Amino acid sequence: MTIRFATVAALLLCLASLSLPARAEYPDKPIRLIVPQAAGSATDTIARILSAELAKELGQQIVVDNRPGGALTIGLDMTAKAEPDGYTICMGPIGALAITRHMVAAWL
Repeated sequence: MTIRFATVAALLLCLASLSLPARAEYPDKPIRLIVPQAAGSATDTIARILSAELAKELGQQIVVDNRPGGALTIGLDMTAKAEPDGYTICMGPIGALAITRHMVAAWL
């Protein structure tokens, strides 16, 4: 019975090692950071400082994409509708993020 167990264990290890090269390392392409406020705003300035440091840590470019307007809803909507793959993130002021969904009918 131990030979059978060893054979099955070896087979599982071989199969597992075959799947490893197919897995991509995150991140393997630039990350998009959506800022739902105008360029030059306090949130934009902080996002650019943080994205520069994050890019150094991840070894990948972080692209800051300002999408102001609509009480943050334009940028938030783009983030919500983005592919859920971790390559689109959003940064906004916490107070505005907390109340926007309660103030704008489209988010109800």
